Amino acid sequence: MGTIDWWDDGSKTSTWAMRMLPILVRQAGSQRPLTYGAMAKEVGMPHHRPVQRAAGHIAYALEEIAGMRGWRRRQPPKLQSLIINKATGLPGHGVDAFMSRQYQRARTKRQRAAALLTAHAEIYAYPHWSDVMDLLGVETTLPKLQELTREAIDARGRGGEGPEHKALKEYVAANPAVVGLPAAHAAGGQEHRLPSGDQIDVLFMGAAGALAVEVKPHASGRDDVARGVYQCVKYRAVLEAQSSISDDPYDVSVMLVLGGAVPKEALQLANAFGIPVIDGIVPA
Repeated sequence: MGTIDWWDDGSKTSTWAMRMLPILVRQAGSQRPLTYGAMAKEVGMPHHRPVQRAAGHIAYALEEIAGMRGWRRRQPPKLQSLIINKATGLPGHGVDAFMSRQYQRARTKRQRAAALLTAHAEIYAYPHWSDVMDLLGVETTLPKLQELTREAIDARGRGGEGPEHKALKEYVAANPAVVGLPAAHAAGGQEHRLPSGDQIDVLFMGAAGALAVEVKPHASGRDDVARGVYQCVKYRAVLEAQSSISDDPYDVSVMLVLGGAVPKEALQLANAFGIPVIDGIVPA
């Protein structure tokens, strides 16, 4: 039990907040924001709306900590602002009252995005998150992801492309809407080769930039799904490097598409690295 009486009041909002806090601290460590939908999925919410209420609960707790004796010189930054809207890349308006004057006075999306980068840099650099969690009586219950990473390394090189993987890859390439692109978007290219020697399962190129998709079939175990997460990390890095030297730079995004359900630990790994996951895709 923390020293803030109302923090753990037994309400559903309080319960969600205590589940979300370690995830946000993890994201601070990996220096990646997290979408409302990804947060909801990881903590097991039926939909993303309770995320905002729980984020507000966290925000009020951080405000109270900032005014406590012994915390004036290590006031915690706005951790809740790491939760962003997938479409806008910004937090919901519920956080505005807690944000800096620069953020509050911003009149355009670009100005808000610039102010948010400053806020996030403060979160990433803050060295006392473990003390904040101790004060609030929240334990780090997230599993260590090193074991899953070792499993992914041990699984490296097993097998080849089976018919299920091929069918799912072809289905995703022919149906851009599966990965959130307009249905009229051009079909994706398959087995796109990168300068690193890797091949992207499906690559969509368009006005919005490049979207690299790694595909894993229903039969994939959590070790293979974890490999897919790391493949997405590599695709993102190589494509961003290519874009940086291109005469016509483009935005880069990545995604992992699964035929089966995403294993819990693999979802946590993907969220830590900012890799969106779409699971349960069955080719029509």
